[in-house]
Amino acid sequence: MVRRLLRNKSSNFDQSQREKLFHTRCKVLENTCSLIVDSGSSCNFCSTRLVNKLALTTLPHPKPYKLQWINKERGIVVNQQVNIPISIGKYKDEVLCDIVPLDASNILLGRPWQFDKKTIHEGLTNKISFHHLGKKIVEEGWVQKSLSPCFVLVLLVPKKDGKWRMCTDCRAINNITIKYRHPIPRLNDMLDELHGAIIFSKIDLKSGYHQIRIKEGDECKTAFKTKFGFYKWLVMTFGLTNAPSTFMHLLNHILRDCIGKFVVVYFDDILVYNKTLDEHLGHLRKVLIILRANHLYANLEKCTFIKNK
Repeated sequence: MVRRLLRNKSSNFDQSQREKLFHTRCKVLENTCSLIVDSGSSCNFCSTRLVNKLALTTLPHPKPYKLQWINKERGIVVNQQVNIPISIGKYKDEVLCDIVPLDASNILLGRPWQFDKKTIHEGLTNKISFHHLGKKIVEEGWVQKSLSPCFVLVLLVPKKDGKWRMCTDCRAINNITIKYRHPIPRLNDMLDELHGAIIFSKIDLKSGYHQIRIKEGDECKTAFKTKFGFYKWLVMTFGLTNAPSTFMHLLNHILRDCIGKFVVVYFDDILVYNKTLDEHLGHLRKVLIILRANHLYANLEKCTFIKNK
């Protein structure tokens, strides 16, 4: 359960990676900034230019010191620090940095950050990994320790928004699974249902698959291996061949009184459509109440409400 949030892509494992530092980009208060991870630095650094540009609040350094390697003639006195909020995909953090006039990058993460995050650097591929996602899925109760003699590997699949989704390699179990064929609505049929509607709301469900409990006794079939031990899924996970059909069957069941009247369901997306605003608000409220009653929750970042197209 190691989430790879920082990655420097390389097309092949050639000798050029031997001398490269790790470079990536991050967000600081919605501004894109360059970032370097340097295991040879004993401090975290932030550039003076970035601090001034974003008007970040500075702190007096508890132990001011002088850096000779930036300016050999007179050195640079480091007497200020800044707590800088960074985000890379879903990973968000606040890092205490010393403020210096950096030119090569906006932020440099040294040994203090690497030590605190227990990072792992793969020298051959120049990738940095650290424990981030695994803690969440254990705390949520989605997985538990497993003693199963069989297990599969964990895959980290990039999402469209730059975040990562943890999936298990389910090819072996999928090969012997009886396929559940749930009818998938045709696009033309759904468009016909929307005829005359002028107001729309799209609801995207958050971790929808994880709201479905795996049949008791079958959990061992989903066992997977991590560097922290063996685990098994207690809830339906991405990658299982019947997961999309099972989840769509659930939505069709709980929204059966709404589908075909003012709701269209396509896998984990729910579209509420109407001809008038008052009617739309009432139907939207009804759908949300049904979802809450069935412990299904929306991902607000991907939802859109009361649109005309």
